[in-house]
Amino acid sequence: MSQVTNYTVENAGGATVRADINNILLAIQSNNSGVSAPSTTYPGMLWLETPASGDYTLKVRDKGNNHWLTVGVVTDPGSDDEMGTRLLQGAASKTHIKRSDGTVLLAENAANVATLDNVTLGSSAVFPAGHVIQVKQAVVLTDEEVTGSATTNNYADIPGMSVSSFVTTGSNKVLITGHFYFGHSAAGHRVWWRFARITNDGTLAPICVGTDVLDPGNSSATGRVTMHSISSTDSSSMSFLDSPGAGTHIYKVQWQAESTGTGYLNRSEATSSGAYDTTTASSLTAMEIKA
Repeated sequence: MSQVTNYTVENAGGATVRADINNILLAIQSNNSGVSAPSTTYPGMLWLETPASGDYTLKVRDKGNNHWLTVGVVTDPGSDDEMGTRLLQGAASKTHIKRSDGTVLLAENAANVATLDNVTLGSSAVFPAGHVIQVKQAVVLTDEEVTGSATTNNYADIPGMSVSSFVTTGSNKVLITGHFYFGHSAAGHRVWWRFARITNDGTLAPICVGTDVLDPGNSSATGRVTMHSISSTDSSSMSFLDSPGAGTHIYKVQWQAESTGTGYLNRSEATSSGAYDTTTASSLTAMEIKA
């Protein structure tokens, strides 16, 4: 241990003054090494912490003379020519960012893997453009039905196929992805579907639907399937990058079946207890993307 209570050379006899100077020089030469910190500290002061076992830690006093800041962990390799390398490796592999109470926030272990702990990202957190901010999903595992209609754009909500309370900020985008399985009670008949968004004021707006309607009797849709037979189910999917503006939104999927038959979700008309009949699953996923 090479520390002094202070760095002041007091007036005294020659031998006492010389001993005072030698002790101060020895403390400087050894970086104030010791198991505990020096009792008197100064801004910029070095301290080599030397525990009874394990690695040494080199620390420096902050400019306000309030805290010790860790420069690096020093491992003794047993030879002079590796000392510098070991010091740099120690500093890189045992870096810590701590709160004033000593709680570790950011650490990097010996395998150079960084971990972020005890941190909650607030609304002011900055994410790079294209970063996924949040993800919500609706999955329907049951079979659903809708009565067919000859009326144009006579859409109804698909039960359970909705993502609610989706809060976006600023000009962020929302990536909507849907994948569905449909059936119909009549061969050659169709099922239409579309994405829709309910905005802050309660207005329902179809999104990602075709606009080039060739006949007044046509429906605008995001997707459509045509049944080849009553025992078939056809899949339909779409991804769309929406620009909803800041606020709280609801994303949902709506559908319409042709004529007076019945449209099905996740099953066909012919589904029974047969070994080859099946009930499928459908999903809707919404992801907020940083603009």
